[in-house]
Amino acid sequence: MPKYTRLLLGSSLISFVCANPALAQQSSDQAKPAEIVVTGSRIARQDYVAQSPIVTVSPAAIQNSGTPTIDSYLLQMPSFGVGTGGFSNGSSGGLGIGQANLNLRGLGTVRTLVLLDGRRMEPGNAQSVVDINTIPTSALQGVEVITGGASATYGSDAIAGVVNFKLRHRFSGFEASAQMGISELGDAPNRQFSAITGRDFADGRGHVILSGEYADRGAIGFRDRAFSTPTGNLAPQMGNGFYSPSGTNLPSQSVVNTIFGSYGYVAGTMPRTGNFGINGDGTLYRSQAPGTNYKPNGDPCVVNNGAAGFGYDGNCTNRLQNPMHRWAALTRAEYEVSDKLTVFGQFQFAHSLARSQGSHAQLNAVGATGVNVPVTNPFVQANTALAAVLASRTNPTAPFAFVKRFEEAGPRAFSSATDTLQATLGANGKLSPAWSYDAYATYGQTTADDRNTSGSVSLSAVNQLLNAADGGASLCTGGFNIFGPNPVSQSCIDYVSRKTLSSTKITQTELSASLTGSLFKLPAGDVKVNVGGTYRRNTFRVNPDPSLLAGDIAAVSAIANTVGSTNVWEGSIEALIPVLAKLPLVESFNITAGYRYSHYNLAGGNSTYKINFDWRVASPLLLRGGYQRAVRAPNIGELFLPQASTVANIGAAPSSGDPCNAAGTLRNGANGAQVLALCLAQGMPNSITSSFTQANIGVGATTAGNRALQPETATSFTLGAVFQPTMAGEALRRISLSVDYYNIAINNTIGQIVGQNILNKCYNTDGSNPTYDPNNMFCQLITRSNTTGQITNLYQPLLNLGGYKTDGIDAAFDWALPLASLGMGEKAGTLTLNLNVSWLNSFRIQALPAAAWQNYLGTISGTDTYARWKWSGQVAYERGAVQVGARWRRMSSFADNSIVTNPASTVAGPGAMQYVDLFARIRSKSGFEFRFGVTNVADTQPPQVGATAGFTNQALYDVIGRAYYAGIRFHL
Repeated sequence: MPKYTRLLLGSSLISFVCANPALAQQSSDQAKPAEIVVTGSRIARQDYVAQSPIVTVSPAAIQNSGTPTIDSYLLQMPSFGVGTGGFSNGSSGGLGIGQANLNLRGLGTVRTLVLLDGRRMEPGNAQSVVDINTIPTSALQGVEVITGGASATYGSDAIAGVVNFKLRHRFSGFEASAQMGISELGDAPNRQFSAITGRDFADGRGHVILSGEYADRGAIGFRDRAFSTPTGNLAPQMGNGFYSPSGTNLPSQSVVNTIFGSYGYVAGTMPRTGNFGINGDGTLYRSQAPGTNYKPNGDPCVVNNGAAGFGYDGNCTNRLQNPMHRWAALTRAEYEVSDKLTVFGQFQFAHSLARSQGSHAQLNAVGATGVNVPVTNPFVQANTALAAVLASRTNPTAPFAFVKRFEEAGPRAFSSATDTLQATLGANGKLSPAWSYDAYATYGQTTADDRNTSGSVSLSAVNQLLNAADGGASLCTGGFNIFGPNPVSQSCIDYVSRKTLSSTKITQTELSASLTGSLFKLPAGDVKVNVGGTYRRNTFRVNPDPSLLAGDIAAVSAIANTVGSTNVWEGSIEALIPVLAKLPLVESFNITAGYRYSHYNLAGGNSTYKINFDWRVASPLLLRGGYQRAVRAPNIGELFLPQASTVANIGAAPSSGDPCNAAGTLRNGANGAQVLALCLAQGMPNSITSSFTQANIGVGATTAGNRALQPETATSFTLGAVFQPTMAGEALRRISLSVDYYNIAINNTIGQIVGQNILNKCYNTDGSNPTYDPNNMFCQLITRSNTTGQITNLYQPLLNLGGYKTDGIDAAFDWALPLASLGMGEKAGTLTLNLNVSWLNSFRIQALPAAAWQNYLGTISGTDTYARWKWSGQVAYERGAVQVGARWRRMSSFADNSIVTNPASTVAGPGAMQYVDLFARIRSKSGFEFRFGVTNVADTQPPQVGATAGFTNQALYDVIGRAYYAGIRFHL
């Protein structure tokens, strides 16, 4: 079932569910409410007023939304940017496959702090990002989301905001739910089973709950959907393999003409600098444009791209959605020792197993153009056409580079098994009628086993076979013939194949204590304070497989053993000051101020603070706002992560991709001569300048942790209003409207300079290198082969870069309308309307402290989106035990983000997109509920994102299509 359309189904089952503007109104005939701690503050208040923009989500909305995962529900809220979850695919495996992370304001998952009952959860990866699907949904009382900085209250990471999951502490009885879904095409199945039980003990002084959940989902491949079959991610590295001539040791053009002339091609059709592929019958072909003499052999991953030639679809075996299964359990017990002391313990455990699949392995080391083969290899001599071309070289006895995608071993497959546990012990109570305390200790641990289960190849084993005098026949049956699409024996496949196992362990220990009480009384009320202290320690350890440690796996960088730890001591104070009350135009006016000092063992001391206000002008109108300074210390992964390889998608010619491409816009533009000079200075051979073609839209890239990183700093400003006409008539008094402006600025941001930006800035598409200097900082991050000219590596460093600046407006409207108030009868039912709107005014990024700010407003890439407008809404009708409704989501049109750094880019962006879903629910008096629905009713297909056909933003757009679900829930 689609990750993002599922969110829209059956969610707002009561009014003020999804966009509650932080006022939980109480009618005058209700008893005085208990004090409640609202997310964003540590001080309990009876009026439940949030001074920062807040969204509350009820358990009914989560359980009846038509989705088995919480992240699917939350990530469609307009205040969230794209996160990760079911859509995420790792072509090279690794910790984090399939984890569900949240991304407020599009500022990155590392800048959104996730809490459970106001306490930090155990991180799911080295970036200290929490996998929110480790929480059983049955255990949740609700979710509160605040946007804007909250570091003064919670410490590091709360720059974009906080998502706080609240547990059902006093649940009694038994409740269970189950749900299943499937796409209209009969794939992408998902199942979820969740249950909770609880009871009192010791005459009600104690209580215990136990909850559990199991969920799984099926896979979807790129080839399972029409929009991505095939993709435009075509590479000349096919299963046939090809000889790649070096820049200085080229074959004779006359010999090449003779060989291709025997195939019926005129002289010069195949240049001597081309890639010489090998057909099944031993003849040669050229896969680059124009394709020459290629003879299809039934390889399903090879695509005929017309004038562009033949190529391997790099996403042929990749997945749009990874399969995974997970289960989670949580238990909590509390016991009231006395009126002044309550002790509690909590334990949670989650296990997930996710599987990803990538392309077939290429037989080369990272950065190499292929494997070196001696001309004495007997299989070379058996290929007479190839042998003739090699013999015509200037140095005919030299080894030669052969590029091969080893399809015989199957696609690379990976699994990531992750276990996450967290134990908490704590105590709270009253020191006096005016003062209370809270203290706890937590220990969490995440362990992950990352396995390559098939498809990976040992370079040392391949080289041993290639260099054997008998072609490896004495080492494996039949020898190792990689020249052309020839069958390779299972014995030889087993000889070169490797299965790897790497382990990662992350721990978090936290000790915290606080006091809350009233200092003195002002005319408007009590001045309350909270003072607290915290110690937190995180550790990180990576133990790579010996093959990875040695760098022996084809197309994968070596990974080092890594150990690291960080710790921080913190002290905080927060004060709630009631300034005015019960005056004309001032029903109440309160100020909250807070300060926190944090000392990190590696980053040193940092201060954060806040000052917020809430002003109830009259009963229907509340004004609120504030200013906060926040910090984010570098997480343990950013500090200690070992060097790792990935693939940087740089696009394709003419408008993007490698600037050195002979057919590219930059090579043929006004500054083409300077671009060419820079290409040559970086190592591209002069002999291939006129014919140089980028081999692949994905190029090798590496990154690593940086222990010299310093904390990010941020300021945020919010100003808003909430209108609730509770004094109006029955038809209008359930209206709630909130409008909030936000402005967030982050300095000294920690991040990567990604591949396409490195190229654009080196080659001066945005003015970063006006002299086309090869010593420019960005140019130094590019490594090229001095024989083929291809980019062999883009080093994407983790650095303290420039910053982010973003501002916009969020608005939320809710209206529960009893139709009886319109004279339609007492049993006419209730109509519920809900609309959330987010307007983005700007989203500016500064790549380096001295660089210009670049506005990404209204742009999109394969991973990031900055929509000008985002809407989500619902209309539902409920009468008695039946509810039916529709949900709607829309995002405005985008420009491709390449235009920001390359104004000459002609890559088109997708137009506006919307989805509509239908849902229904039926309840019985016995506590049984049946729900069902249809997501993406119109079967809207995802648009292309970027210059490459078949690619989209899998986090934003629905890649599954129309789907159906049905679920049940009952309570005993």
